[in-house]
Amino acid sequence: MVTFGILFFDAISLMIRLTLSTTTSCEIRNCTTIYNKNLRNLTRDEFKHTSKWSKIECMSFQDDVFHSIETALFSNFRSLRILHMKNIPMLGNKQLVFSPQASKPFTYLKTLDLSDTRSLNSTFCPNKIKHLPNLRALCLDGIRFRLADIDIKNCFNNLKKLFLSKSHIQDSIHKDSFSNFPKLEYLQLSGLKYTKEFKMPTFKRNKNLKTLELNCIAFLFPPTETNTKAFKYLIKLNELELSNWNLSQWSSLNLSTLFAPFKESITTLKISKVGFKTIPNIIWEMPNLKTVILSNNKISSLDPQRNSTIVNIKNLHLQWNRIETLEPNSIPKSVSDLNLSGNPFSCKCPLMQYVLWEREKKDVKIMTDWYYRYHCANPREWKGRNLLEFVRKIKPTDCRAFNISVIVATVLCFIMIAVVVVSNFIVWRKQKLQNCENRPLLPKA
Repeated sequence: MVTFGILFFDAISLMIRLTLSTTTSCEIRNCTTIYNKNLRNLTRDEFKHTSKWSKIECMSFQDDVFHSIETALFSNFRSLRILHMKNIPMLGNKQLVFSPQASKPFTYLKTLDLSDTRSLNSTFCPNKIKHLPNLRALCLDGIRFRLADIDIKNCFNNLKKLFLSKSHIQDSIHKDSFSNFPKLEYLQLSGLKYTKEFKMPTFKRNKNLKTLELNCIAFLFPPTETNTKAFKYLIKLNELELSNWNLSQWSSLNLSTLFAPFKESITTLKISKVGFKTIPNIIWEMPNLKTVILSNNKISSLDPQRNSTIVNIKNLHLQWNRIETLEPNSIPKSVSDLNLSGNPFSCKCPLMQYVLWEREKKDVKIMTDWYYRYHCANPREWKGRNLLEFVRKIKPTDCRAFNISVIVATVLCFIMIAVVVVSNFIVWRKQKLQNCENRPLLPKA
């Protein structure tokens, strides 16, 4: 018989290690990870040798360890609060019931992670009875399930975090989806697969939502009146990820309507690869916005007029856009982390102002090797060469243009010279005329 235990509980016969899990979006810290490649079926018989297992608060099974787990196994773990079951085939029992009848400790479970657990059909709330009243985080990344099986009234009233990235949702997502998670604060829906139908939920009953991830969802989202008001109930939203969508048809006014509900609360915006040609005006009007990531868009410039005192952006990432040159006064003064890698810089004199700003702005966190990461796209003789070569070849003095005072002084000098020349000419002309008048007339012959 293969035996198990906790490290520091009979370490000779036990095969368990304490680890910090970083392989899933569900945070499992300081969790006991159980592994044994020789054991295919995990039953309660494996734990009869010790009673100390009842004191375990967190358990982690991962990476093809077991093929079958006894349904009522965890009834032995009275203190279990976190259960982490990642990437387990579960071919032996395709259905795992989480209910008090099967395992009483599930009543007190706070975090449940079943990500990438293949061939699993989990029944969470049979007969629509509230069986997981204390669950705070549920991770179903990468597994096949029906949303209707978990989006049930009185089933997850206290759930705060729901992770569904790359899940195979077999039914539809519609406008009323997620209505039965009244305390939900974190929702991750990135990269959903094989969803029959996706309609943007209204989130009407998710007013406590603070983080929303909607990346890589194959869904047409035109700027209709309904879609522009899709987030109208998310007045407490702090972080929004909306990448790999097609928002090229959305005007700045449409986007202002879409983002207006959380204008005062938002702190992080990650909107990459959506087709933006300009930065939406409303972004400059968000007083608490600290991080803006707009990479892989079609942005060609920053508007200097938008650098207002209300802007408090600290992190500005504009990688892989179409910026050729940049005026330093268009960069918000609050920025302390700037990333422009992958942009097609035009290595001409106008770019030198930005280069000098990069050198002098010591309080801004810029990549130490930005000279090498930033490359020229034009003119032709500079294409593909990095900014270090450009800076070494072109000196700032070579690009120093006449400023307004020099121009004014030069013009005044020319005017003064012209006045002097004209005055001298007039005096000379006048004297010549006087000499002609005073000359005596020739006598008649």
